[in-house]
Amino acid sequence: MNPPFKDADGHVLHALDLLPEDGRLAVLLRMTWIAGKKRADLLADLETLLICGRLRMPPAGGIDKGFNGTTDFVWAIFRNRPVGATRVVRG
Repeated sequence: MNPPFKDADGHVLHALDLLPEDGRLAVLLRMTWIAGKKRADLLADLETLLICGRLRMPPAGGIDKGFNGTTDFVWAIFRNRPVGATRVVRG
């Protein structure tokens, strides 16, 4: 899932509510998302954090000029239950 940054919290919470037991949720987020104090409760369910770095994301129909983006992203893998520790992987 690639939610809008300003609404990512709500999207993640809703998706976690819909997950089957022992399910996993993969969300593409700006790296700064994990630093928010109000998200501390969500981080308890964060199983893996895959650091992607700066991705090219031209708008639909836009021309890819070959430059990397200016924002760092992560793939956040959530469980629908608290996990003991978050595994961090640099991709």
